[in-house]
Amino acid sequence: MTELNLITETPAPAVAVFDSGVAVADDPSMSVNVGTTRLGTNVLHTITVQNTGQSHLELSDLNVVGTLINNYGLTNGFSSVSPGFAATSVPPGGSTTFQVKLNASTLGTNVGTTSFKTNDIVAPEYNFGLTGLVQQPVPTIIDN
Repeated sequence: MTELNLITETPAPAVAVFDSGVAVADDPSMSVNVGTTRLGTNVLHTITVQNTGQSHLELSDLNVVGTLINNYGLTNGFSSVSPGFAATSVPPGGSTTFQVKLNASTLGTNVGTTSFKTNDIVAPEYNFGLTGLVQQPVPTIIDN
């Protein structure tokens, strides 16, 4: 008589992050570039979180922080936009989004990080960098 051992896999969620359709690595040294803007014109940038697994993906603790590097010290160059994730429970094959904001109140290069927690055992906390540039406004020329 032959003994048969069955191994069953428990369905698991799997997190994948995208910026305009391009995969974003779980690596804080890799940055999503939210672009360049003019002083006083904030930029909203949408990030997509997809569940490529086979059970519900749970998301929590979205944290977006950033600093502006300039001659005047450090300010908060990035922030998350309320309410955070559009959905905190993502079905298999589904996706949700969240937005980060480049705060354009001071000139300079902004760098930051985004992190959030998941129930994906491979990536229980997902982290990636952010970058964006705030430039001088375009001068208005009045020709009399």
